[in-house]
Amino acid sequence: MRILHVNSYFAKSPFYKNLYEKQLAHGLELAVYVPSHDKIVDDAARNTYTTFVKNHSKADRLLFHVKHYKIWKHIQKTYRLDQFDVVHAHSLFS
Repeated sequence: MRILHVNSYFAKSPFYKNLYEKQLAHGLELAVYVPSHDKIVDDAARNTYTTFVKNHSKADRLLFHVKHYKIWKHIQKTYRLDQFDVVHAHSLFS
């Protein structure tokens, strides 16, 4: 099973890395898309399945629809969504 995770919180919590490592250990294929307003990423958070992207500005965070439109358009350019069995967004509004 191929899963695309959309997770802007990935670098802020060890929970997500543990979740993804367990999924990989169970034979799942993962891609984790991490949108951000900055490109600062802890080296410990880097791995082969995660794509960190600066694709919106800090000001866009105030404009919910603009921010998510930019993220959505970039996801469509980055991935072929028909190749995933599940797309999981880690936010109620994403």
